[in-house]
Amino acid sequence: MKGSLNITMGIGAGIINCIAWYALSRSFTYYEVATIDKYRLLITISLLVAGVFLSIFFQRRENNGFLGFKTAFKTGILYTLLLGLALAVFNYVYYKYIAPDAIDFYVSEAKKQVLDAKARPEDLPKFEEAVRSYFSSFKMFMSIVMMGVIISLVAAGILQKRSPAIPFSEN
Repeated sequence: MKGSLNITMGIGAGIINCIAWYALSRSFTYYEVATIDKYRLLITISLLVAGVFLSIFFQRRENNGFLGFKTAFKTGILYTLLLGLALAVFNYVYYKYIAPDAIDFYVSEAKKQVLDAKARPEDLPKFEEAVRSYFSSFKMFMSIVMMGVIISLVAAGILQKRSPAIPFSEN
């Protein structure tokens, strides 16, 4: 299969990120959602940047040192989609089965902070819905894909190398 290395790298990075996320949640407590999410995001971004550049580089090396922009961009997007899919699935599993009450705890703590800041009580349902949507698997997937598109565009622009064209002669 042509993209097997990119598929392996994307799935591997997703698994590494999920293991790191779980290890972070075990080293802290499940209720330190903001701290865990901050470190998880740093790990995700670093794996995304390094993985996109490496997958495009290895694809270029596989093509004898030549790679067009379109192919390089597709390679980066494939890696990004697999990483984002793995994390979205783990996000669902994590908040559904591993730490099901972490979201409720985080929402209640955020409500306390908002009430201390003299917010209007009628705004609390909207606020609670906004905080809960932050933990959505779809939102996580889309944010990773958007970052991946930008990183893939940059990496494809940097790592593209066109093959030399044979000049056309009418003789």
